[in-house]
Amino acid sequence: MGEDGTAKKHTSLMGILCDPAGLRGSFEAQPGNKAAGVDRVRKADDAEGIDARLAALSIGLRRLGK
Repeated sequence: MGEDGTAKKHTSLMGILCDPAGLRGSFEAQPGNKAAGVDRVRKADDAEGIDARLAALSIGLRRLGK
C-alpha cells in the first residue's frame, strides 16, 4: 500500500522482492493463526531473527538481478 492507503502499482517484481521493508510487510500480512507448514515451522517461530534473514534475502535477490 502507498502512504495514502491506495494500492501501489509496481512495474518491476525485483523492486518489490529486493526491498526489505516490502518483504517485512508481506511477512506481517500473512495470518499468524494458520497451521504450521510442511516444514512444521509456525509464523511465530519464523519471527525470531526475521529482520536479519530478510536483509540477507534482499541482498541475495539483488545479486541475482544483476
